[in-house]
Amino acid sequence: MMSPRWIEEKERLRKLLAAPIADNEPCTRMIFPRQEAKKRARTTEKHHKIAFRCDSDTYRDFHLERERILLKLDDNPVLFGVFITDVLRGFTDELVERWRKIHEGPEEGDATRGRG
Repeated sequence: MMSPRWIEEKERLRKLLAAPIADNEPCTRMIFPRQEAKKRARTTEKHHKIAFRCDSDTYRDFHLERERILLKLDDNPVLFGVFITDVLRGFTDELVERWRKIHEGPEEGDATRGRG
């Protein structure tokens, strides 16, 4: 799918601004890839992203929980990263193995049992 051009996005934005949307409604920001690339070239601070593969349900659940936690952390992504790292450190190897036995499906790597 091709990214919309600014002229198309301006029209969509006009329609959105005319709609009754609450001021505290969560949203994503509009990104101009070429402008962002120029900004990255000027930025000396290093930022990294974390990604992992998952199914649709896990993706949805993860982002719902992520949003919930970020709201409590004043939408601070760095603090969220520290939070996640601290939570993961709390799981010993033995706990991870027990969790895996409960949640892993009959096929190797098939996480179909015990969701939630």
